[in-house]
Amino acid sequence: MAKVKEGVVLSGLSGRAGNAVFVNTPSGTVLRDRPLVNDPNTPLQQATRINMARVGEVWKNLSLAQAAAWRNYALLEAGMSSGKSVPPNLVFTRLAMKFLQMHPGAPIPVVPPATIFPGDAVRFTVAFGLVRVGSGGSVCHSVQSSEFGLRTGAIEILADRDNAPGVVTEVLLQPLQSVHRRTYLSRYRTAGFFAFEAGVPVFVPTSASVVAVAVRFVCAATGQALSITELGIVGG
Repeated sequence: MAKVKEGVVLSGLSGRAGNAVFVNTPSGTVLRDRPLVNDPNTPLQQATRINMARVGEVWKNLSLAQAAAWRNYALLEAGMSSGKSVPPNLVFTRLAMKFLQMHPGAPIPVVPPATIFPGDAVRFTVAFGLVRVGSGGSVCHSVQSSEFGLRTGAIEILADRDNAPGVVTEVLLQPLQSVHRRTYLSRYRTAGFFAFEAGVPVFVPTSASVVAVAVRFVCAATGQALSITELGIVGG
């Protein structure tokens, strides 16, 4: 950072020039490096923006009857949880965005769910291991040695029973720098939606060596979802 000596022409100078930016401060005009804007515009971010635009358009074009039904559902949902008022547009957006995560490009439900979603009773165990990757990138099975060739890190998740009909399990991962780092619910990211079968392992590939694993039960038809349940940290 450099301080700029002002003359008549430079007085009150602000703005940017190339990779530099002029800033007026109480001590005078200073020259700073232009901050970098972190907007990688990844495919996931692009898809999210497209989905948000779709959801907003559908909400705007609801009929009077449909809008009234969503207001009533928002009151029902609030009464089942905190008892506080929940804006119906936020309820609609939350369910619609989760629905589109599971069913990209599908028509968004315009009628609210008939009932509150109870979730599921499945319990899980998790482990970290190596998996063999078949042609096309499909995961074949877990392995413990290098004799099988191409391998990748993966989370192995085992359920004690089948998911109930119409219920899927959203698996969420949070890479950690070490096993000593704490987790944050807001930092979990969706790794996929799975209909678990009892005793049949599901493998979720990851490039991280230490990962926090969580799940959330979701109604496949409506986008209703329960809170995140953390399963633990694996790897290390």
